[in-house]
Amino acid sequence: QVRSFVETVQQAVDKPQFVVEPKIDGLSVSLEYHNGELAIGSTRGDGFVGEDVTSNLKTVKSIPIKINEELPLIEVRGETYMPRNVFLNLVKEQEDNDEQPFKNPRNAAAGSLRQKDPKIAAKRKLDIFVFNVQQIEGKELTSHKESLDYLKTLGFKTIPDYKRVSTADEARLTALHAICLQIFRYLTQKLLEIRKYSCVVSIQANEKSGYASCVQSLCGIALRMICRQG
Repeated sequence: QVRSFVETVQQAVDKPQFVVEPKIDGLSVSLEYHNGELAIGSTRGDGFVGEDVTSNLKTVKSIPIKINEELPLIEVRGETYMPRNVFLNLVKEQEDNDEQPFKNPRNAAAGSLRQKDPKIAAKRKLDIFVFNVQQIEGKELTSHKESLDYLKTLGFKTIPDYKRVSTADEARLTALHAICLQIFRYLTQKLLEIRKYSCVVSIQANEKSGYASCVQSLCGIALRMICRQG
């Protein structure tokens, strides 16, 4: 699918470049800044009209109330999400109170943003990755990667491990690398939590993809790191 997409674009565009970046499964929101200050925060809604959740979004610590440049206007889009550890703690609290727990972190993030009381939203400890510039005045951006780099200079938290590529093979390898990095970070965190020095990992995957061998190698690296610390 990646190769087919890249080849289709190459037929229509001369020497195209692509940006590969991890996808966060959260709730898409729009942040609009006037003269460098956050003015409006809204959900995507139906694609035309969103729900105003400015007060709740201002409680998200990684969303800057004021950015590093006083642009007349900039609107960015980001994905708000609930970190896994926060979600698990929230579910336990709901179960202890005989409440209906959220089914997944995405629903929890959506429900938190729609709270009428910003204090409740603040307790949910949401986070965000900003991934796109929707509109901007006072600055010209010519590529997606340039916009991501610029967003970081403004003080936004952007998705990590994004990379610009030119071919389908580069795109596939970059995507695999990003997936492996996420698995490595997760494994390291879990192993640090349980402080155990051995485990069994069983992986079913297509050998041609290199996915299984990559994950197995990362498991070994994570275990060796923990053992050295022990």
